Amino acid sequence: MQRQFRNGKESYPLIISWLTAIALFGAPSPASIASETAILSVEIDLRDWGLANLSEAQFGQVGVARGEGGDILNAYRLSKPVVKGAIPANARRVPSSTESHFVVSLFDDVSANRLGGVFNAFQRHPSSATASLESTSDGRRALSMAYDKKENSYCGLWIHLFDSKAAEAQRIFFDAKPLAFMSFWIRGGNGGEKILLRIADAEFLKKEDSLPIGEAGQFLPSGRIESYWQQAVVPIEKFPARIRRDQLAVVVLEAAGAGAGRIELKSLAFGADRRNLPSLPPLSKSSGEARTIEKAIWAWNTRDLLADEARRDEFADFLAQRDIQHVYLQIPPCLIDWATAAGWNSDLQKLAEWIGRISERGIRVHALDGDPHFILPEQRSLWLRRVDNAIRFNRMAKAGMRFYGVHFDVEPHALPGFNSARQEEFLRNFLESLAEGAERAQGNRLYVGVDIPSWYDAVDEWTGEPLFVDFRGERKTAAQHVIDIADGVVAMNYRTKLSSVTHLAAGMLGYAAKWGKSIVIGLETAKLPDETVYSFRSRCRPGLPSLSPADRFLIAASREGKTKIYLLPPNQFEAFKRRILEDGMQSATFQYWPIDSAVIVSGDQLSFYRLGCDSLWRAMEESLPELRAYPSFAGFAIHDYLGLKKLVERR
Repeated sequence: MQRQFRNGKESYPLIISWLTAIALFGAPSPASIASETAILSVEIDLRDWGLANLSEAQFGQVGVARGEGGDILNAYRLSKPVVKGAIPANARRVPSSTESHFVVSLFDDVSANRLGGVFNAFQRHPSSATASLESTSDGRRALSMAYDKKENSYCGLWIHLFDSKAAEAQRIFFDAKPLAFMSFWIRGGNGGEKILLRIADAEFLKKEDSLPIGEAGQFLPSGRIESYWQQAVVPIEKFPARIRRDQLAVVVLEAAGAGAGRIELKSLAFGADRRNLPSLPPLSKSSGEARTIEKAIWAWNTRDLLADEARRDEFADFLAQRDIQHVYLQIPPCLIDWATAAGWNSDLQKLAEWIGRISERGIRVHALDGDPHFILPEQRSLWLRRVDNAIRFNRMAKAGMRFYGVHFDVEPHALPGFNSARQEEFLRNFLESLAEGAERAQGNRLYVGVDIPSWYDAVDEWTGEPLFVDFRGERKTAAQHVIDIADGVVAMNYRTKLSSVTHLAAGMLGYAAKWGKSIVIGLETAKLPDETVYSFRSRCRPGLPSLSPADRFLIAASREGKTKIYLLPPNQFEAFKRRILEDGMQSATFQYWPIDSAVIVSGDQLSFYRLGCDSLWRAMEESLPELRAYPSFAGFAIHDYLGLKKLVERR
């Protein structure tokens, strides 16, 4: 698994529209960004990015990952000007409704509301918050926010009033001009919780900000949040004057009082008449059929396990004790290096016997392999030889000691230059390699599974278009092509928030259901660094700034066929100029871009490593009601064995 950003993934792709949403009311503080004082750099080859020279790069994205060995600069996007789709004529609307009010969401079993918006928690350390759809003590389903508000920081919950997956230019905001009230049902865990209501319109969304309406208690019958349900009725005339009523974008509930608390919400709605606002919904009915949901796990340390019989047995027992039905097992060197003319050997026999012991516990073993370079035409034969070796292994192994399937983890987005004008070329090569390998495996009765990130089905924030690829006469999203080829797909949906886990994979789940394919949701347990993602959207400027800029900026220079990109904090500008002079370089050889935005992404947003084992199991359990509604949903895959083992040992 590789780490890369792709509009807002080791590559844990983050969709920048989601990053912006996460940061909307928890934007990176100047202090946290300024803490990066070193001059960081990364070397690239412009040819990888489809660029003839630096001046062509008008859109870019880099990330600073904070690892134990120090900060690392990664290049994620360098591209030519992007033509976005036109802003739709109906960019503001009141969704049609025959009722006297419009219910945005009941907060039952679906994280996406009627406007396509989702919810999520926001926080600034040391405060914390979580948001999820949960079963309440009175038998209902509700949107629950648990929070712990600390001094000099903040946390809370936001709810989008537009399609969260739409590109920025295609967003349609909520027009509340003809309406008079916003309402929702709320109760606290103990009563007395202090919650500040805030609102954002389209313009404040761009600023990643919102304005206060007032404390929630002033809109409740009792004058405060109680431990029983009450309906909050908020006159829209109370919205701040700077907020456009015809372009409402986000409703925010921010913890206002210090300390830990919990609130539950039902039925967010807008209406014209206070007398006809929605009543408290009845007890929720479970959604989705009660069918078996399976668990899978990746295991990459096959070489080490094969060298120790006791560890092999421990591995099989660990999986069985946690009711894991599928293991994606990295193929070992004895299979990778198995020459076509060579016969069966002792290492292959050891592998077969181990597969047999795992299979005896009711666990299906898939031959796992992949490398981004396998998509390159000149390396495709290496990839296909490994597929052929898995097929030959099954022919020679005894019954009960064979692979159930092959599992491809290729991830072309980890290659330099993926987020550039060459993106469709990369994806088409990926699909060609995948199709050839799948055809061989399926022709020999092996189940074919493929790992892809959820954003292979999303709208690209930079282009305003889905990730379309022309492949074998059809133009579809990359995810749809992969679903067509494979028997099952793992959506590497590495998020820890319930709304993200379910919403990001919705398109893939829907498409797979039409064709009888299965989708497994991937969740991460490995330790991931926190990262700050910097973006620019402008032409580069020649030379170096005459004066030290007030904000961080990118500098680049090409030398001897290679290009080096530097991320400079303002306080290092003079030191950098001295350094390049000592290296014999002239300022005229450089070009630079001002940074337009910076978004902090915590490893806790992507991995359960610090959140713990209980949070992982709870996230799976709480997302089941919504995911089970899709016939294509087959279960969860945990990345990976060593990560989960560490989580279990820490309990």
